[in-house]
Amino acid sequence: MTVENHYLSKDDLTPHQKSKISELREKASKHLAKYPDYDTDFSLLRWLMGWDYDIEKTSLKLIELGGLMCQDDEGNVVYMQALARTHPRSLIRAGGVSDLFRLSVVEAELAFKLVRKAEEATGRKLGAKLVIDLDEFSMDVLYPPALNVYLNLLTLLQALFPDFGRHIYVINCPMMIKTVYAMIQPVLSKQTREKVTFLGNDWKDVLLKELGAHNIYSHWGGTKPSELPTGDIRMGGKVPEKLQFVFNLNIV
Repeated sequence: MTVENHYLSKDDLTPHQKSKISELREKASKHLAKYPDYDTDFSLLRWLMGWDYDIEKTSLKLIELGGLMCQDDEGNVVYMQALARTHPRSLIRAGGVSDLFRLSVVEAELAFKLVRKAEEATGRKLGAKLVIDLDEFSMDVLYPPALNVYLNLLTLLQALFPDFGRHIYVINCPMMIKTVYAMIQPVLSKQTREKVTFLGNDWKDVLLKELGAHNIYSHWGGTKPSELPTGDIRMGGKVPEKLQFVFNLNIV
């Protein structure tokens, strides 16, 4: 059996690989436009090799990374976080804390790169707008071990990307939002706290006015086209058991 060379030069790319790279690039073109750093032959080849050159599966996995909803008309990046739908008890068993920190920093840096490019084009200081959706909130979100990780992550991101957040909108707030916010507020910088807005029942109208209907997926009241109402936003849920750490099975 021939073992595929995973560390090849451009001259070593086979016609089959070149064809698959072109096919994946076309299939994921909309997503790659938002994340241009992924749009290289070697980057796409990594995804293809990782998923056995299955274009459908590879394109879905590539798109699943998305949390960025758009860049607004000014050039600010807009993130939608379906925070209340996460399942911390299973998520914390799916990988190391360092993995979460590393991926979060990389994702933030990629967004920062988009902003820097827009700033260069517009001559204006821009940033990130974050929409936190607390629909389906439950106390499970406040699972203490995971909450401590989140708070440390917030502290790290604020240290690495000071004043990057331009506005934070919190929607579908539960009745106990004041209690929840009191647990998070101590780690937020003064500048971050000043940018938080808790929206009421008119949150759709506010988002449409501030972000534009064409920049918002239909699930949140906009007209942004997508095959799914939520676009490529990560909508959370319980982590499959096959991806969770099982003590007896993970001992080397």
